[in-house]
Amino acid sequence: MRLTRTHREKLFKAVLDGDLQNLIHLLENVETVNIQDSDLKTPLIHAVCHDVNDVRFQMVCFILRYKCNVNLRDKSGLTALMYVCMEADRLDVVRLIAKHKKCNPNVQDNEGYTAAMHAVAASNAHALKILVKPSSSSKHSIDLNITNNHGLTALSLAVRLQMSECCKI
Repeated sequence: MRLTRTHREKLFKAVLDGDLQNLIHLLENVETVNIQDSDLKTPLIHAVCHDVNDVRFQMVCFILRYKCNVNLRDKSGLTALMYVCMEADRLDVVRLIAKHKKCNPNVQDNEGYTAAMHAVAASNAHALKILVKPSSSSKHSIDLNITNNHGLTALSLAVRLQMSECCKI
């Protein structure tokens, strides 16, 4: 089914409300989930930002099954992986997205930050460890030598912020 404006609105509402039943029904009847709202946020980005852990994880699982482009960026250039790396309580979703075969952890936001840099800036050493750990299912390996718009790598950012745990990783 082609996505009409109403259908798009229903899809975003289901994600924002954490309505799993409706989300599943809507996903089964669309040709793509790679849609964006006025801030260029996708259903996946909204799902990873959901407050309820169990609902968040299940929504992300369902959305990823429907040929979702995990690397789409919002107006700030943030991807779903970057958002989950900013929150310590979302490690299950970090693992889920990071192991997705098309996930590119080296995508940079508008400031040049990668998911690893966002993990460092958020003092999220556990997320950083997940990103750095090699995964046989990941198509892309992480490049820790990428610099942001201020010339900092993930390591130099960790040093500057005095994040010793992140420096060790």
